[in-house]
Amino acid sequence: MVDYIKLFDKIIELINWNTLKHSVVKLNTDNKVSKFFTTGHLKSMIYYHLCQKDSLRDLSSSIGMSKNLKPIVASVSLSTLSYHNNRRSYEVFLPVLTELINKALNIGSLLFNH
Repeated sequence: MVDYIKLFDKIIELINWNTLKHSVVKLNTDNKVSKFFTTGHLKSMIYYHLCQKDSLRDLSSSIGMSKNLKPIVASVSLSTLSYHNNRRSYEVFLPVLTELINKALNIGSLLFNH
């Protein structure tokens, strides 16, 4: 069985959170948000894809039930997940994605060029 939480932790460590913070300010994605901020949204979606969840309902319930995941990703309701997936611009995440891709390419070139 895959330990998704350990793998999730490793992925989260690769993210430059200051890059996301800068993007959030630039695009104003946390304006008038009281609970589910962009950082939590990104963490939730990474966990969703990593664990290959079938639905937002599945994601919401698994986050709520996992004691080990709660310190990393805050519990969030299905309606909140759905609302922010529909309203928050994906563009806020692009700088983080670009950095992660560049890191992967740099590591790959180091491994394969030696």
